[in-house]
Amino acid sequence: MSESEQNPYQAPTASAAAGAQGDAPEKVRAVGKAQRLVNFAILLYLLLIPINIFANITMAASNGESIGALIMLLLVGVAALGIVVFILVAVAMLANAMHGPVMAVLYCVAMLIPCVGLILLVVLNARATNYLKKHGVKVGLLGADPRTLP
Repeated sequence: MSESEQNPYQAPTASAAAGAQGDAPEKVRAVGKAQRLVNFAILLYLLLIPINIFANITMAASNGESIGALIMLLLVGVAALGIVVFILVAVAMLANAMHGPVMAVLYCVAMLIPCVGLILLVVLNARATNYLKKHGVKVGLLGADPRTLP
């Protein structure tokens, strides 16, 4: 093999590895903060499921005649709407920080599709976690540690 040809299986050189770490600290900080919000959004989303089930069981048990059950169901609906808005804002912030505004809009539109939204939430969170770890940020259960952000 001549010197002009490169081995396609050769490990990347130090200059290529340094280019991956060359992102601006502002971008890493924005991804870290938005990823933490996405993790809180996932937590709220998962907490809402048993609350919603309990409210529906209570409503069904009262045959729709109990004002208390109706009010509880209404409050759960309002909380769900608030959580959906929070999720959309968190996803928009993270997608904008990682991929730009066009992808942020596409992610937000896709988030409105049931089940697809939850899958996208987890995939976007995993990508952000990998990005942050690659840049030396400690990532825990609830996201990036604010003390380790640049």
